[in-house]
Parts: sequence; structure tokens; C-alpha cells
Amino acid sequence: MEILHAYGRDILAYELATRTTYPSWGFMIASGATTMWELWQNKTGPEMNSHNHPMFGCVGSWLYRALAGINQAEDSVGFRKLEIRPAMVRDLTFAAASIETITGPLGVSWSREDGTVKMDVTIPFNSTAEVTIPKLGLRDIMLFEGDTQIYSFGKFKTGVDGVTMVDEKDDFLLVKVGSGSYCFRLTGN
Repeated sequence: MEILHAYGRDILAYELATRTTYPSWGFMIASGATTMWELWQNKTGPEMNSHNHPMFGCVGSWLYRALAGINQAEDSVGFRKLEIRPAMVRDLTFAAASIETITGPLGVSWSREDGTVKMDVTIPFNSTAEVTIPKLGLRDIMLFEGDTQIYSFGKFKTGVDGVTMVDEKDDFLLVKVGSGSYCFRLTGN
């Protein structure tokens, strides 16, 4: 799951996590598993060394690191610099996750519907974050924090404490923020 995420294959990872056909975690559950198997196949005897194996256990971390997008920057220590980059895959319309850091809670929740992406982000004390908000093919986009418009027509509009920059890329908006809680809403056509 970690490798699939690193190479931008979150749709495939999502399928492994949600389908019930071979190979998938759902297949293991549908076959009666209550633990992770060492192999994707349902084998017994000497062909299967373990039915209680951590090798495929990374699905849990994938849920918050990929779907919710909670990641620590590579050059960060103690969650001081964060990268919030959720994978909004296929038919999934909502995800939420939070973790406790040494300086407080870190949380992300997002939802999407036609023409709108909403993302609530809580950044711990004394931390900064780069928040990636996918455009999902929308054009003529506007970004709001709460009821305040902070981006439209290719321009960042100051005025919200903690939001220091909005930059538009091909497929997403990159928003730089400091500690605090933010309610972003991206709209477009």
C-alpha cells in the first residue's frame, strides 16, 4: 500500500482495500479470515506459513496517510512541518482521520460532491502545513476559508489569519497554513 501510494496508484490500493475478490483484504475476510494472511491466496498446510502475519498490515496506515492525506514532511521532526495531500479516489466521497502529536491533535476530514470539495484541517501548535486540495477537474475555481474567499481568478486574497499562500497547480491548489483549524471549500464548474 505504501509503495502504491508513493507511485500515485491509490486507485489500485483502494481496490485492494475494498473489493472482496482475489487478491484483496476483502477476499481474506470473505474467506473467513480474522487476521492478515502471509499470502493473498487461501492456502493451508506447508504452503501457508502464517494466517496471522503483519506483512500486509499497512492498510491501516494507508487509510490516514493516503485517503486522509496526513503526512509529515521528509525534513520534519515531531510533526512540525506537515503535508496534507488526500487521495480522493473513485466513488469515495468522504474520509476523516486524526492523530495525536506531541504538540496536539492533527486532523483532516474531506468530502466532495458535484462542483464542491470541502476540507477541514486542524494543524497542531507550532506546526506548519502545505495543504493540497484536489481540483477534481473543476475549472473557474474559487477557494473559501469559512465564509471568506481567499482565492479566485488565479489570485490569492489575504485576510485569513494563518493562511499564508494559495498557489494553483494543474490538478490542485496548494495552501500554506500555520497552526489552527481551517474549513476550506473549493467550488468550480
